[in-house]
Amino acid sequence: MELTFRNYIFVKPKTERLRTSSHLKAATRYVTPPKTANNTRRMCKKCFTKEYPKFNSTEEFEVFLKEFDEKIAKSIIFIKQEKYKSDIHSIYACENCKTIWWLSDPDNHWRGYFMKAINAKNYIDDDERNGKILKYGCLLIFLILTIFIFLKLIS
Repeated sequence: MELTFRNYIFVKPKTERLRTSSHLKAATRYVTPPKTANNTRRMCKKCFTKEYPKFNSTEEFEVFLKEFDEKIAKSIIFIKQEKYKSDIHSIYACENCKTIWWLSDPDNHWRGYFMKAINAKNYIDDDERNGKILKYGCLLIFLILTIFIFLKLIS
């Protein structure tokens, strides 16, 4: 049995649930979204029109939650809670257009996001790369300063 979502087809395995992310990855394959008569991608009127790469304030998040609560009562369904790399998020899908959305709630310094699945993965990957660059850049500066001080002490 196949459950079809926009951009992806999830093949239901013999067991009722997918045990790990590798099972999910193996059961998922990319499919081109349907097009309209004038060869453009369809936009669902019951779905969200805007992605939030981060919520800048609690007020912005509360405004989003109002819209989210209205839509979840009508056309958005909860799929599951999942972890991707170090990020924990909830996965939702629009019943009408089958677009998959990821929601990460803001928490202290973490601003959260609400994005389509592929954009959220790219966002997390970019954020992780930027963190590594900062970490290794600081280590490199510390190492250069240590060598410089060591050479000054020797000479």
